[in-house]
Amino acid sequence: MRKLTGTIMNFKHSLWVLMAAMISLSNTSLAGSTERTYDSTLDKTILGQDLDEDGVRDDIESFISYTYPGSPIIRDQMIRYSKALDALMLSKGMNEILKASSQMDATKYCAISKGYTIDEFIQHTRFVYEKQVNTSSRIIAAAKSERALSYASIPSNRTKPYSSYCED
Repeated sequence: MRKLTGTIMNFKHSLWVLMAAMISLSNTSLAGSTERTYDSTLDKTILGQDLDEDGVRDDIESFISYTYPGSPIIRDQMIRYSKALDALMLSKGMNEILKASSQMDATKYCAISKGYTIDEFIQHTRFVYEKQVNTSSRIIAAAKSERALSYASIPSNRTKPYSSYCED
C-alpha cells in the first residue's frame, strides 16, 4: 500500500511538472498555427482583447483550452474563475467585491463536487491567476480588491451543497 501511495504521489508530481512546462510555453503560438500571438502584457485595460465577446480574454481562453483539452470540468470552472477574477479586478465597492469573491468560491465548490481536491483546484487557479493578472494595472486592481476583502474579515461560507454551485 505504501509503495502504491508513493507511485501515485510521483505521478501527481510529474503531472504538475508537465503543467508548469506547458505554462511556460503558453505565450507561443501552436505549431502550424497561422494566428498572430496576442500579447496581453501590452494591454492598457483590465479586460484586454476578447474578440469573440464571450467574457474571457482571448489569451486566457486559449491557455485554458490548450491546458485542459480533455478535462471539461476543470476547463469550465477555470473559464468561470477567469470571469469572476475580471469582475473582482473591475469591482467598485464592497458589494461588487463580495459578489466577485462569491463567484470565485462557487467555482471551487463546483470543482470539489466533481471530485477535485482543494489543493488541486488552488493549483489550477494559480496558473490562471498568474497568466491573467499580468500587468501593473491588473496587479493593482486585484490587490486593491483582495485587500478590501481581507480587511472586511467576512468569512467565506458555503451555504448549500457543493453541487448546487455548478452552472449547467
